[in-house]
Parts: sequence; structure tokens; C-alpha cells
Amino acid sequence: MAKVITKNKRAYFDYELINKYESGIVLEGWEVKSIRLGNAQINNTYVTIKNDEIFLIGMHIQKYMNSSGETERSRKLLLSKKQIIKIKKSKKVEGLTIVATVLKFSNSGYVKVDISTAKGRNKIDKRQYIKKRDAKKDMKKY
Repeated sequence: MAKVITKNKRAYFDYELINKYESGIVLEGWEVKSIRLGNAQINNTYVTIKNDEIFLIGMHIQKYMNSSGETERSRKLLLSKKQIIKIKKSKKVEGLTIVATVLKFSNSGYVKVDISTAKGRNKIDKRQYIKKRDAKKDMKKY
């Protein structure tokens, strides 16, 4: 069972998640140490595609002790070529966005990021989502 470090709760509310992918992430040593202490945030992150590579931008990792390095730099995501092509195609053809949803440790101890292709929700969809969520909460109470 993977250990969840942080979730992007806003992504679940603002977007309708379609396809989910688990990817590795290229990190420096001090970043992994800081993440192990729980000092990472993916709330304001977004994913871009540059030269057939996927990058996570805006992920904040607090500095570990006296380490040097940028706290908010673009970090490369590690996906297979087939997955990158599929994501790229869905972004172009269907007009979907790519959102980082969960930052976690895998069973083998590596830092992984769950990304999803997503379709944005408008205001009416958000209201319906809130109604369904509240109805589920009420049913669990009784």
C-alpha cells in the first residue's frame, strides 16, 4: 500500500478526472529528504508537455536544513513513451488538461506522482458535485 504524502483536493473539485497515470519524478537528494518530512505541496501545480517530455511545474518543496536549490522548479515526470503519446493526443484532440492529484511513496520507497487527464467543471457542475457529496454524507450518518 502506497503512503500518501499530499493530495491536490482542489483538482477533485475543479475538474472531472478521466484517465489516471502513476509516474515517477526526477528529484534531488535534499528534495527527497524534505518530502519524507512531509514538506511538499502540489496545490498550485500544473503539467506541461515540452519536446515529448512531461514536466510538473509549481510543486513547492520546502528547503531541507542548509541545502541549496530552487524550491519551485520544473520537475521532469517519468512515463513510458506510450503513455506520453496517449496524454499528448488527449490534450490536443479532446482539449483536456493534465492535473497532478496525489504525491505519494510507492511500496519500494520511490516518490510517485499521480496525474490525471481532466475536463474542467463549470459552476453548475460544481454545485451538482456538492449536492451529491452532501447526500452521500447524510446517508452515511443514518
